[in-house]
Amino acid sequence: MPANRTESGKFVKGKSGNPSGRPKMPEDIKMALKDLVPTAVNKLSNIINCTDDERILLEAIKTLLDRVYGKPKQEIDASIDGSVDLNVEFGEEIRMQLAEKLMQMKGYKG
Repeated sequence: MPANRTESGKFVKGKSGNPSGRPKMPEDIKMALKDLVPTAVNKLSNIINCTDDERILLEAIKTLLDRVYGKPKQEIDASIDGSVDLNVEFGEEIRMQLAEKLMQMKGYKG
């Protein structure tokens, strides 16, 4: 029985179930993936510049903005009465301006 478990198989209070932590990605794989980043950015740019499907265009824009500015912070305010109020901060003004510019470049009216 591992040292971080009781006789019944439960984790010992205060002892990590994974003392070594999450396994690291091997450096050679990490470097190979980093080498693919320019290709991925070019493909995403081609999608934005070449698609006429607004759903695909908006998803590509969202992906691009999430990578440049980070995914939006989400704050959740839950009250005791069971109702939930979601307040999502998107940096909305910047995201909308960039999305509108990209849509205008594609010739969409907004």
